[in-house]
Amino acid sequence: MIRRIFLVVTLLSMPAWAQSSRFEVGVKGGAGAFTDDPRARGLIGVELCEWCSGRFALFGDYTYWPQLPSAHTAGAGVRIQKLGAWCFSACFVDLGIAGFNGPFVNAAGTSNRGVGFIAGGGVKIPAGQHFYLRPQVRIYALGSNSAVSAEVGVGWRF
Repeated sequence: MIRRIFLVVTLLSMPAWAQSSRFEVGVKGGAGAFTDDPRARGLIGVELCEWCSGRFALFGDYTYWPQLPSAHTAGAGVRIQKLGAWCFSACFVDLGIAGFNGPFVNAAGTSNRGVGFIAGGGVKIPAGQHFYLRPQVRIYALGSNSAVSAEVGVGWRF
């Protein structure tokens, strides 16, 4: 019985929850490097953020490295925002899980792909009521092959 009541209350409150949350979607570009091939490479990608108006949010991140065929990184996790007045309440830190698929061959002679961690941070700069600009840095700790990138995202806030 308690589960049914919880389900009904949850379903009835979803419209208010959806209206109060802030969802952001954007595109990004930048440069980065891998430990297996440390030359700087261009990158493009997409980013998503849910509950972005609060102190804690969820983020999703997909990056494609066009100069390295089949190199993709993706991550998801928690975004901690509004870190204090010293950063104009626009700074954020991202912590989460990341995945990698790439053209590199590791010491054992197999393709380098796997799961690891993502950490990053940056500043969200509002540009009007709905647009934003988001310079950020990402570190992908992916076992034997890690990556670091500097990116700028441009997006729309719903």
